[in-house]
Amino acid sequence: MKKTNILLAFTAVLGLFSLFSSCDFELPSSVSVKTDATYNFSIGDIEHDFNDSFDKDTLFADLETDYNKIYDYFPGKKEEKLQQFLLTLDIPAIHLPIPDTVVPEAGKSLADYLIPSMSVENTVDIDMNMKAIFEAFKVLGDDFAQKVDFYKIPMYVYCNIASGFSSVGMTGRIKIKNKGGGAEKYLIGTADAPRPFVITAAPSLKKEDKTVITDISEQASTVSDETNMTSFMNENKNTESGFTLTYELSFDTEKTKFDGKAINDISLSIYLVLPFKFLVNSSDGSDLVIDLKSLADGNSGTLEDDIFKREKATDTKDFDKYLDAIESIVLGYKTKNNPFVSDSCSLTIESDWPDIKKELEFNGDEVKLTCEELKRMLNKYPYNPSLNLNMSDGSSVAIPRDISIKMNVNIALETNGKIEF
Repeated sequence: MKKTNILLAFTAVLGLFSLFSSCDFELPSSVSVKTDATYNFSIGDIEHDFNDSFDKDTLFADLETDYNKIYDYFPGKKEEKLQQFLLTLDIPAIHLPIPDTVVPEAGKSLADYLIPSMSVENTVDIDMNMKAIFEAFKVLGDDFAQKVDFYKIPMYVYCNIASGFSSVGMTGRIKIKNKGGGAEKYLIGTADAPRPFVITAAPSLKKEDKTVITDISEQASTVSDETNMTSFMNENKNTESGFTLTYELSFDTEKTKFDGKAINDISLSIYLVLPFKFLVNSSDGSDLVIDLKSLADGNSGTLEDDIFKREKATDTKDFDKYLDAIESIVLGYKTKNNPFVSDSCSLTIESDWPDIKKELEFNGDEVKLTCEELKRMLNKYPYNPSLNLNMSDGSSVAIPRDISIKMNVNIALETNGKIEF
């Protein structure tokens, strides 16, 4: 008798399972059996490692020269959820145009030597291929490359004279221009109003495994700005030709006084921080949409043609008799690694036929399905809904230091009731 009860229970479970199988099971009639089980159906495992695509040497292969250096940047080793790079531009030594007849005496100013004015100006090249950088983002989908702007690009300027002066009165302007054409843009100061420049040496950069960990935002600088460079880079993100940068330094001859020591040349350095944090900025106000299935194509993820792993559509004519046994139907996903950090993002699982759309929280979530929704899914073969991440226009999205994705999407069906045969 005991064996008979176990067999009946097992047969009932097989009857429920047959809803999700291409196999047909013969079931006994006029039998009431309690079933308690969980069935999990994986929509897919999505895995992809993007770290090689966003490696420093891949993104900035042609940028480094004797004066330009690019580093992986992890300031203070504090922010794992934001990939950053640091570009340092060291301007060749700037010689001050002081006449050879001047023999500097401590305490005397330039004006004391009848030097009414003194200024220097020069132009240097920055061979940064912005288009190549944004092309790299296409591994995250064409939508990503087309709809994001840099959130901010902090710029730090360091101007120093090692010796020769006890005080320096100096103002400056820095402007930039696309080599391919277009108007100049002032990064520091304006045509009518230069910025005061405070003599400050560039900070030494501490490195670990070729990664700069010094937080330069906590160090003093001659002058800094994060607005003008950001807007210029976003306006020129499709350029391949690089940029020219022009600096102008002017001295107040009364405030600039000698200390009696040998006069050194001026050192001028510009540090640009490139955080991979972006603003979604679509031309038509639409969401940034990332097709998660395309990220898994050709990689280690697994995606089923039919999420229930069937070979044909399910016959649901007897579906209603299983309803009392179904306790819950849950659509959910779990994530170990996200390649994005966003302040407004959701996962959408959607199909046009049957017309089903479910929205889940970005970092892992679950929502309940109705029995009618499940029935419509089973009637469709193959059933393979789209999986998209949606980020709203105007929201921010950042790329973390570990740029990889690991997630699973599944349907879990729990039974806890009686099935009447």
